[in-house]
Amino acid sequence: MLERGIAVLSVGLVAALAWWLGVPAALSSHGSGAPVGDRAHPVRPIRPATHGTATHGTATRDAPHDGGVPGGVGVPRRTVPVTVVRLVDGDTLIVRSPVAVPGVLAAGETRVRLLEVDTPESVEPGAPVECYAHRATEELARLAPPGSEVSVLPDLDLLDPYGRTLLYVWNAHGDFVNLQLVRSGAAEAVLYEPNDRYIDVMRRAEAGARASGVGLWGRCDYFGQPS
Repeated sequence: MLERGIAVLSVGLVAALAWWLGVPAALSSHGSGAPVGDRAHPVRPIRPATHGTATHGTATRDAPHDGGVPGGVGVPRRTVPVTVVRLVDGDTLIVRSPVAVPGVLAAGETRVRLLEVDTPESVEPGAPVECYAHRATEELARLAPPGSEVSVLPDLDLLDPYGRTLLYVWNAHGDFVNLQLVRSGAAEAVLYEPNDRYIDVMRRAEAGARASGVGLWGRCDYFGQPS
C-alpha cells in the first residue's frame, strides 16, 4: 500500500509539474496540426491588398490588370465603345459616340487627348514640327485608324486645361494604344496628375524603348528636337 501511495503521489506531482510548464497545451496544439508555440506567438492573417478602387472626388476606378495579355494591359471593365473620326496628331484624336456617357464623353464628337503619353509636336501654332512627329501620327493611325471602333476609359480627372477629354484607348484587337505608342518609341511617358493608373507600366515601356533605340530614341538627338 505504501509503495502504491508513493507511486500515485509521484504521478500526481509529475502531472502538476507538466500542467505548470504548459506541456499539455503544446501537446494538444501539436496533435491538431498547428505548430508548437502558436499559443505564445499567434500568426496574424495577412489582410488582402485593397487594390479594388481609388478615389478622387466622386470618381472611382478599377485596379490595372493585364487581362491575360503577356507583357501588356488587357481591356479593363467599364470601357466605352466609340468610333475614331480623325487624327489630330500622334496623341490627339477625334472620336464619336452615338450617346452621351456621363463622366466620360458627350454624344457626338469629342476631342480626346491620350493619357500618360506625349508625342512630338506637329500641329502646334508657331512652333516647328518636331523630330519623329509625323511618324508618331502614322503609328497612331496604324493602331486606331479613322473609321475603326475603339474602347475608351477615363481616369480621375476627365479634362485637361484646354478642355480636351483625357482617356485611355484600346483598339478592336485589344491593343492598349497609349502603351503601344510608348513601346514603339513614338511617345514618351508623361504623368498627368492625378491620372496615374498606368504610369508605372508606361515608364517601364519607355525605359525599354530608350534602351533598344526604337522609334524616336534611335532617330532624334532628344525628345522635342526640331525637324
